[in-house]
Amino acid sequence: MPINNQLRDSASPAELATHAKTVEASREPFSVLTINGGSSRVRFALYEAGEPLRRRLDGKVDRIGLSGTNLIFNDSTGESQDTRTIDLAKHSSVVTFLLDWLETQQVFASVSAVGHRVVHGMTHSEPERVTPQLLDELHRITPYDPEHLPLEIELIEAFRQRHPALPQVACFDTVFHRSMPRVASLLAIRRRYEGAGVRRYGFHGLSYEFLDPGLVSYLARTEQMSATHFQEMVNHESGLLGVSEISSDLRDLLALEADDVRAAEAVALFCYQTKKWIGSFAAALGGLDTLVFAGGIGENAPLIRTRICEGLNFLGVELNESSNAENADVISADASRVAVRVIRTDEEFMIARSVNRVLGFGAQNER
Repeated sequence: MPINNQLRDSASPAELATHAKTVEASREPFSVLTINGGSSRVRFALYEAGEPLRRRLDGKVDRIGLSGTNLIFNDSTGESQDTRTIDLAKHSSVVTFLLDWLETQQVFASVSAVGHRVVHGMTHSEPERVTPQLLDELHRITPYDPEHLPLEIELIEAFRQRHPALPQVACFDTVFHRSMPRVASLLAIRRRYEGAGVRRYGFHGLSYEFLDPGLVSYLARTEQMSATHFQEMVNHESGLLGVSEISSDLRDLLALEADDVRAAEAVALFCYQTKKWIGSFAAALGGLDTLVFAGGIGENAPLIRTRICEGLNFLGVELNESSNAENADVISADASRVAVRVIRTDEEFMIARSVNRVLGFGAQNER
């Protein structure tokens, strides 16, 4: 039973809980849809609400903006049900395609709330229900993260347009880092910029390499590069793609590194920079107890993990190569002073759990 049209954005948690009981009484599943929009992929999952959450469907649109864009999805058994190649060059096309496809799935009729990963939360310290005021704020802070926020906003607004009765919850990526020490959030620039919100917030995923402020001035003088062009270069023409001139996908570069020096250098730089960040964070933390690899690369690329860990023996890091090759949960050697783990993250589950808490979906939905 999908949520009815009377429970619009102004509905209270108590009203939503009442609706949950109605759904339970009708014996129809009551589900939370999670949307995790990134720069090159959009992940989604559908969970039956309550405690514990039960995943019924998950998948992703992968390689957005690259060749070979595809849709992959699985049912509750974890078995791949379909993989199809799709021709979508723009994020806006992905949003339309994904909503069209989701609406054809039988389980979509049970969706009673939608949770979104939102990369930048600025001052927000908890997940929040999406309101017109929150959307206005997200639009306002888009210049702080033009790479992610526009797509995330577009996904939220697309659901509001097609399914205005569905409550939506924004789960901010920056929330986890809100308690980090002030010294870790400061940037070495003029203090007045902090008042405008310019500081380190802490984000999920790959670290962004600092761009020397002198580079902006140099490119403006020598190439008449505007601030807009510079932003485009940083977000869409740099990183792995900028160094390799081939692809922003590490899988493509690993396949080509033996024959193309540009691919090899891009992979080497990625591993070097990651190793450097591990060393800097180990210094800030006063040592390491556990080193965790997660995310698409961290979970699935043994060769990259090996290259990153090479030379970290002084920190107490030593890999068991056979365990590493098998993508085992623990890949450190018995003699290693630091436990090295591969943890398969589930951001969609965390989004669903936040929606459960914010909207008051809980134990009343247990079977």
